Amino acid sequence: MLINTFNHKVLIFEQIILLFIIIFMLLTVNSHIAGSISYWNIGDKITLHIKVSLLDNKPLPNAEIIVKPTIYSTHKYINKTNNNGTATITTEYDAITNTVYVEINYWVYGKIYSGKISVINKNIAITLNYTILRASINIYNEYLEPTNVTYKLLYVCGDNQTILLENNTPTTQVLINGIIDNHYLLLNNNTLQNYILLLNTMEKHRITVRFDQRILEEKRVVIDIYDPIISVERSTYSIQKINHEYFYKILLTINVCDGVNTEDTRLYVKYYYPKEQKPFKIYLVGSKTNGSIIIFIYNVSSSGIMSGTNKTLILNITAMDPYGKSTTLFKTIYLSTLSKLNYTSTTPTTTTITTKYLVGENTSTTSNTLHLTSTRNISTEYFSPPYSGGKEAETLTFIYYLGPIISASILLYEFIRLRRGE
Repeated sequence: MLINTFNHKVLIFEQIILLFIIIFMLLTVNSHIAGSISYWNIGDKITLHIKVSLLDNKPLPNAEIIVKPTIYSTHKYINKTNNNGTATITTEYDAITNTVYVEINYWVYGKIYSGKISVINKNIAITLNYTILRASINIYNEYLEPTNVTYKLLYVCGDNQTILLENNTPTTQVLINGIIDNHYLLLNNNTLQNYILLLNTMEKHRITVRFDQRILEEKRVVIDIYDPIISVERSTYSIQKINHEYFYKILLTINVCDGVNTEDTRLYVKYYYPKEQKPFKIYLVGSKTNGSIIIFIYNVSSSGIMSGTNKTLILNITAMDPYGKSTTLFKTIYLSTLSKLNYTSTTPTTTTITTKYLVGENTSTTSNTLHLTSTRNISTEYFSPPYSGGKEAETLTFIYYLGPIISASILLYEFIRLRRGE
């Protein structure tokens, strides 16, 4: 009995060793098969003539062409296009699909094309989805007056930025002729937003303008230079009785002017009164706009108004344009004690104008926001060039890992069989 048990254990041990040997052989043979397949599908070297053009049939010189048999291949062959946009490259190819994988890199733009291309015809033509950026852009201030600037044209891609053009002579026009240092300025929806204009005005303002389709269509850039202009054209008040309570009813007519930014200028009001004066509240009843003229109507609580107490109201009126420049006007209104209801009085204008730059800061610290207009947004659609997925390489990868899966299954089967033999 002991001998039989010992022999059975020896047999199990020998079979386990045999299984490990089989697994090792399967992995070794499988790796060689996978390697052989990866080499079997590589054909002999061929010579390709690749011509690269833009959408207007303009040949693209100085473009770097990279050719590989497949997207995952470690072998790659590189050449640059000549003045005719043609590069000659001797390369291996995928004999199964009769294709090669091609990448095109160009100047500051990096990779501008990638894809799988047939080599049945050894003269390959690639047309890229780009045109050449040529533009003459006029510079205006917000009142649509020609404005002198110096400028730089940048191309920004990620953390990298390159100065393409620089003009230190004051001019009212930015000229872009489409070619710099024997390289074309490429234009499509992907590159458009990466062009940046840095403008320096004679008033020492530095303005950054990102290109969009509207600039190219209108051939102009409108920059904000001046502060908003605000003035109180007229102010009147009267005393009225509403729901058994007396109120000053104040009507303000305010003129706002900031050129093309007038409609997008925000107007804020804060109010003050002397410390010795009895507190009161001001309520915005309504407002209406007629162009740059804005009319506001307020009710001011007037408790004790008939008791012979005069009131002083100081309004802080601030206009802020879309770019953060603001102008503040102080308006003092003297609310006299009146013996007659529904009396109307025109108050003299006492103003102090101050100008300050508050970029990105909201000057309104009270709930009395009087006039607010929305800004307009422009959107652009973008698309990417075609890209090869390399399905043949994925198939080879699947075949490579199929062997270990089969080996593991055999090991599991033998282990279960041996356990049942016990």
